[in-house]
Amino acid sequence: MKVKSLSCSFLNHKNINEYTEIEYSVYWCSPNVPQGKPPQSAGFLFGGMWNPSYQKNPVTGGNYCPCGFSEVTLGVDLICAMVMMFQTTD
Repeated sequence: MKVKSLSCSFLNHKNINEYTEIEYSVYWCSPNVPQGKPPQSAGFLFGGMWNPSYQKNPVTGGNYCPCGFSEVTLGVDLICAMVMMFQTTD
């Protein structure tokens, strides 16, 4: 899954432009619930983050979400700190 390609150029000692391109992917896990409706048990809403190239999800120990969570792709240089609290009235 492609998130962002970055290109850099620089001049070498012969004044010739050289280009380097990198590509990476990151994922975030969110609960599988209809939009706008909190889950009945909203205690664990963050399922971890990972990059398949160099870091596993610390929650699952692999490059995947916990059961009941979905992948959400994030952009470049994004730090996600999230707390969501729901109170259901039944």
